[in-house]
Amino acid sequence: MTEAEPFEPGEAGEPIGLWIDALCAHAARPDGDAAERPAEGGPLPPAAILPRFRGEPLTADLETPPHPRGCGDIWPPEGRVEPDRHPGRFPVGYAWPMLRGERCWHWAGDQRPARLEPAEAIAAVARARAETCPARGAAALALPPEIEARPRKRLAAALAQRLPGAVLVSADAAAAAALGALAEGGDDPAAPWLYLHVGLDRWTARVVDPAAREAAAAASLADPLPGFGLALLAAMAERSVAVSHRRPRPGAAWQLLWGSPWAGELIDTLAGARRTISAPHAGLAPQACRDAFVRQQARVPVQQATEGWQRGHILYPEALDAPPDQSALTAWLQTARRGLAAASVPAPERAVATGALALLPDEGGVALADRFAERIQPRIRAVRAAGRELPADLLARGAAIAARCG
Repeated sequence: MTEAEPFEPGEAGEPIGLWIDALCAHAARPDGDAAERPAEGGPLPPAAILPRFRGEPLTADLETPPHPRGCGDIWPPEGRVEPDRHPGRFPVGYAWPMLRGERCWHWAGDQRPARLEPAEAIAAVARARAETCPARGAAALALPPEIEARPRKRLAAALAQRLPGAVLVSADAAAAAALGALAEGGDDPAAPWLYLHVGLDRWTARVVDPAAREAAAAASLADPLPGFGLALLAAMAERSVAVSHRRPRPGAAWQLLWGSPWAGELIDTLAGARRTISAPHAGLAPQACRDAFVRQQARVPVQQATEGWQRGHILYPEALDAPPDQSALTAWLQTARRGLAAASVPAPERAVATGALALLPDEGGVALADRFAERIQPRIRAVRAAGRELPADLLARGAAIAARCG
């Protein structure tokens, strides 16, 4: 892979916290001010763009309009997406699970083949997002809770090359730091709390004990469980394209999902944060953007996802973990409940939830974060979720606070 050009951090300024998930690259300062974005375009699901020519640098795509490479268009040829080969666009939604599985993204290319390690893709996106922040100081990247030691070392090495001085902060430590800054009068800062991360592709349950020797020490209550979010989005993209086009072209669903802001708007619509998808993306018919269509079409995928999901038409499933079925989800919740009962901390009365699916309603209309917290600890009195009671950029803000505190 092409060597990264030198990265020059700002001469002064507060640290920049980063949280990069499948749908958005968040950046925030310790005081909670959002780090600035370019004015034009809306946020794309972040992706790395593989080099097409020898010597072309690795770049990232964060804003609309998307880079044509791997966007799903028929023209130019580099934009095409084939189901049996990876395109020149490597979405972060694939990079995180591939980092865990230590797999690599390969693009045959129309000029020369290219390959990209997921750690390099994530580091490239982190650098691109940090570069949009004026008067930036050091960067801190919040790390998903389930990333183990070896993939973490790979990511740290890639960051050291592309974003010198950047540090990794575990998600539970970032959440704890942000919660400390947002502490409310009724909260006991020393009381333990349940931390749920309900991401698109991975769910984790941990108990955080601020009174432990190490600040905000956290313990896993159950092995991480694969999530169904990417399969849900792929199914919804297929349905939206099918109702909009008599003869959908190859790559149209991929373009909708990874080459437009549609996926983030879809999740917000399902969670009740908006009534309609703002504008037709990738040629969608107006009716495919209304909340009535979105909710009606999502009902079956969500029910399947929580009661026994099948992968359906998701592209490149070999790069992803198999989504859970109902028995796996039930067993995971039971294991987490037993793990919490056996933990050497008082039973927590509060829970904090992050992740793109935390506010997605289940078949009963209850947000997954609330349902999971209730199943794990029935005596939970309050569940605070990022994007609802807490800022959507909670983990980015917490990473910045942790970096400032050293």
